[in-house]
Amino acid sequence: MTSIEELVERIERIEAALTGDPDYAPVEMPDRSVAAMIRWVAFETGLRGDAIRGNDRRAAHARARFAVFWGARELRELSFAKIGRAVGDRDHSTVVSGYRRALEMRERDPAFRLLTNRMIDAFSVRKDAA
Repeated sequence: MTSIEELVERIERIEAALTGDPDYAPVEMPDRSVAAMIRWVAFETGLRGDAIRGNDRRAAHARARFAVFWGARELRELSFAKIGRAVGDRDHSTVVSGYRRALEMRERDPAFRLLTNRMIDAFSVRKDAA
């Protein structure tokens, strides 16, 4: 069952998307860039894109960042250095560490696995669409 807080948060995200807030704008395919992944994760998590790119170490921000690292590596096969540059100009070793954390979280955290599975659906190129 969905709590009232979750419903309010979802409504706020939808309102932000409708008013044109670029950090909450739904991603239109076939944009598969890291920037598009950041916008998508921001929309899905209710965070701002600049918060995902920033240095905030709170769990929600780190989880969102790890999801972007994972998506960029798994779905785009980008180098850790390129991912780091796209996500707040981070060092490649930071991205490697976050990517490994994302792999662990996919195994142990059902909510994170669901988020990243939805990311697969959103960013995979379908053969019939190509």
